[in-house]
Amino acid sequence: MTSRRPRTTTLACLLLLLIWAPAYAQAHPRPDSLFSGYSAVSPHWPHIRTMMTDFFGKWAPNERSWAAGHYDYVM
Repeated sequence: MTSRRPRTTTLACLLLLLIWAPAYAQAHPRPDSLFSGYSAVSPHWPHIRTMMTDFFGKWAPNERSWAAGHYDYVM
């Protein structure tokens, strides 16, 4: 005879997650971007300059502008 407890517990947890997840997502909206409020100068280390070296030769225009906006030097 097999026990039905693990299956019942799993189903109960899944049901609880399905009920709880939408309410949590509504109460905690996600930001539009991880980098919202980005500043080119660090408030902690204003003397640091960043450089990116990438040898991938086929950049799209939006990739170039993103790199130019996030690094002091791009090579």
